[in-house]
Amino acid sequence: MSDFMIYFLYLVNLISMLNNNFVIKKIYDDKIFYNFVSYEKELYVSSNKGIYKINSTGDLLLFDNSILGPINSVFEKNNYFKVQFEKIPELHPEIFSNSVTDFAYAEDNLIVITRGKLLVYNNLLYSFNPVGSVRSISQNAIGTYGGVYINGNKLIKISYTDGQIKEFDDLIFVCYNGLLSYDNNKETLLYNNDNSIRTKGEYGNISEIYSLNNYNYLVISNNGIYKYNYKLNTFQLIYKTQNKIIPIRNKIKSRIVDRSEFHFIDNKEYISLNVNSNKTEIIENNIDYAINDILESDINGNDFYAISENQLLHLKRAKDGLKLSAQFVIKSTAHTIADYKNLIFLAGNNGLSIFDKTKQRIIENYIVDEFNSNAVYKDKTSISFGSIHGVYKIDNISDLERKLSFKDFKITEPFRYKYLGVLIFIIIILILFRKKYKKTNITDEQMINNIKRFINKNLDNATLKMIESEFQLDYTEMNNLSKEFKPAKFIKERRIELTKKMLLKGNSISEISNKTGYSETYLVKNKYKFLK
Repeated sequence: MSDFMIYFLYLVNLISMLNNNFVIKKIYDDKIFYNFVSYEKELYVSSNKGIYKINSTGDLLLFDNSILGPINSVFEKNNYFKVQFEKIPELHPEIFSNSVTDFAYAEDNLIVITRGKLLVYNNLLYSFNPVGSVRSISQNAIGTYGGVYINGNKLIKISYTDGQIKEFDDLIFVCYNGLLSYDNNKETLLYNNDNSIRTKGEYGNISEIYSLNNYNYLVISNNGIYKYNYKLNTFQLIYKTQNKIIPIRNKIKSRIVDRSEFHFIDNKEYISLNVNSNKTEIIENNIDYAINDILESDINGNDFYAISENQLLHLKRAKDGLKLSAQFVIKSTAHTIADYKNLIFLAGNNGLSIFDKTKQRIIENYIVDEFNSNAVYKDKTSISFGSIHGVYKIDNISDLERKLSFKDFKITEPFRYKYLGVLIFIIIILILFRKKYKKTNITDEQMINNIKRFINKNLDNATLKMIESEFQLDYTEMNNLSKEFKPAKFIKERRIELTKKMLLKGNSISEISNKTGYSETYLVKNKYKFLK
């Protein structure tokens, strides 16, 4: 294929990929490429000029220039190799669908061999909007520590939100600890509670609101559950919390409408509240696990997924309560759970993980960032999560689901080589393992001290990504240095410690913000918490 044709296809492809989130990164046409092999989660490609390793950015690194032509899984020349076209997954750009001889997924890259050329695509399945620490998201609104925005307009009467923003047609409620309505571009403080010494907070800190009928709503606070009448602006306590109200996500609206029931967890009890009679029914009185968040995952009310510490629990409803069906270890503790078809999303302080119900596996920290509790919003095609840095939005979850099903390297090779080279392959692994994983002279303790010094020096903007880049460690390696030392926890503790120290010394809010990385709004709001 001529250079002109390659770049013509490149331009055509760019146009065709605009709606598919594909961006072509690299085209290699200086060699003839044959096939891929994977070895210890590394990807290699054969060519007429040798074997090349493909790194996470799609660059080619020469591995062995002595072997020319197609190869098998143990890096031997494959004399039985025959060119044949591959059936490409749905995510693949259509322009090459009938000419691909091999392909592989590596990280966020789709790598294709077509007509002997190597093409590297980046599949961007999520977007990022850096708007600061996001605590709540709805269809037309976003709540941050730096302000609350509805239809792009910043609210005047409140400057932050700790709870949810809920939209009911043209009426919007902001649960910011207090309660504010936004109706016809008018802001009204219905219950003023900014969690400070200036307000009484008689109804507690409001976090959620659900529609009942007419002007009536169900309001959740740390005091309990209230019936709220918007027309009269009155609160009626109908359930007093024992510990913390954890709504069972997904079918809340339909349960209220169809059965006048609101289901939630409180103090290890699964409770059903009749919103007409205000009576409660205990469905499960002693859940074995401390639930952080829970959702209902089927239409019959028999299937649940919940987060408990560092575990994802699959629960089944039985006559005598909830029974554990399966449990999966999560490396990073999660606090928020959401789902879309076969995918379960687990948001936590260290990242966003994804559980594939079909494959029964967890992809840890698919997005690395510190996510805020309950900062999630989903519609028919997308899902958004709020982090301390902004909003991550996965625009096409169906595409993500298909991509995750091809997450592992896909390798083509003749059937005979799938078993013939097992023994040789194991020997090569043992030989290369020692070469690849040389021990450094630095001890784990020294590395921890170096990381601590780095965090202390960059406390105002230190992130896990910065640490990973500075010390060439991935997330798992960082957290395996010691059971006692966790970088994310250390950052949080040092910021709290420094904030308290500076407050006691009488430093200004602006000075503290510059040193700790906390926003001034957040510091003003939580000043007295730091001084406890």
